[in-house]
Amino acid sequence: MNKAATAEHTEAPASAAVMIPIDQIVPSRTNPRKIFDKSYLEELSESIARKGVLQPLLLRRAGEGYEVVAGECRFRAAKAAGLDSIPATIRDLDEEAVIEIQVIENLQRRDLHPLEEAAGYKALMGFGRDAARIAHQVGKSEKYVYDRIKLLELIPEGQTVFLAGEITPGHAILISRLAPAQQKMVLGEPDSRTSPLWQHDDVLFRPDAKTPKFGYRKAKSVRELEGWIDKNVRFKTDQVEQILFPETARAIEEATEAKQKIVLITHQHATSPEVREPGGQRIYSVVSWKNATGEGLESEQDRYGTKRRKSQTCEKSVLGVFGAGPARGETLRVCVNRSCGIHWPERKKPKPASRTSSQSQAKRQAAYEEERRREEAVRERFKKARPAILQAFQERISEMDAKPGGPAAQLVARHVWENKIPKLKSLEDLVRAGAYHLIGQVAEWVAQDDFPELGKDFGVDVQKILDEHAPVVEQPKSEDAPAKRAKRAAAPEKKARKKK
Repeated sequence: MNKAATAEHTEAPASAAVMIPIDQIVPSRTNPRKIFDKSYLEELSESIARKGVLQPLLLRRAGEGYEVVAGECRFRAAKAAGLDSIPATIRDLDEEAVIEIQVIENLQRRDLHPLEEAAGYKALMGFGRDAARIAHQVGKSEKYVYDRIKLLELIPEGQTVFLAGEITPGHAILISRLAPAQQKMVLGEPDSRTSPLWQHDDVLFRPDAKTPKFGYRKAKSVRELEGWIDKNVRFKTDQVEQILFPETARAIEEATEAKQKIVLITHQHATSPEVREPGGQRIYSVVSWKNATGEGLESEQDRYGTKRRKSQTCEKSVLGVFGAGPARGETLRVCVNRSCGIHWPERKKPKPASRTSSQSQAKRQAAYEEERRREEAVRERFKKARPAILQAFQERISEMDAKPGGPAAQLVARHVWENKIPKLKSLEDLVRAGAYHLIGQVAEWVAQDDFPELGKDFGVDVQKILDEHAPVVEQPKSEDAPAKRAKRAAAPEKKARKKK
């Protein structure tokens, strides 16, 4: 096919292909696909220039010309190849039929982005179709279609990182199910180091940089994100999604119709601050409810390591919905009424603790708190001196012999090193990059252990830097110390009086 093929087309049956002048064709207004791979179009254009368009386009009439229904990539590539006409099949189609064809045709392409697919499903729903009907027409499950449509509820920041390939469809689906404020919390600020979604490399090496470069990030696993959501996002019993939690929705509906109480429960001993709602519905911790299903053993709790106990029914049982933690969104009949004689029998009052045991416990608690205070003080010192320590290591590494077999190479060889770094100019750069990465991965909570040990290997006086940038702050002695010393001094006299 070439530019000479510009003859006027003649009307033909819908099944037959005819030659249509390319300047009479316009792109589709309804095509869900918005992203076109530039390199793919270039390859396709070269192929069409040599062999022509082997598969006709599908068009419909639009005013005095035609609109592309299927085959927009071929249309664009043919224009780029300089063709004057292109083979096509003409059909009379309404808007709904066009969108349906485009969605199904695009699903057969490997590079269709999930957000584009979602836009196609959403357009079909505009004609009164529900997720079940669309799923049947495109050969997918209802949940698959629902999850794809839900992607359109991603906030702009979420769509940006999704289109950029920084997160997978699994991440995007989990995030899209959250409220906008919760999505923003998950995604975090661009440079945030506390986001539950991102993990950061502390140092991104550049061979020609005088200081470390910060900011490299990648998404955590889908399982990690899902675990964070289960723990920190409250399940709403009044906003249950039927497709995601069909059994829960049915149980809540039945309990509501029967005017039965519904409570939130968790397998955890305590919930995170994000889950608690001041003045909202209470979430009963694992020690505040009992299984009242009457099904023998508490199988739901067994999965999470809870001790097996016999389960009995009672008249005071209510519907429990797991509001956070493992099994979030599932339901269980539970008893939370402490006056229930079946699940909360009267217990013997514990014997009062002896004075001696109380004193011992107080002493142990005081020793524990003192040890924690010392550890926290050391951590704070290393945290304060961390930038100076990193700078000293960097200067030392830049001076080291980075040849194969040298000191720096031996240090890198002792550690597993995985990091995305730019193309390096030499083996010496590679060795130094590994050394930079090794130092930069020292976390704040282990700095007091790792930095001194690495300092010996690298020849950096960590203690000197620590004393210079984070000197020891003397802690004031407790006010009752003199009284304690006087008490200990008087103890032998008391013993002597008792013997008399």
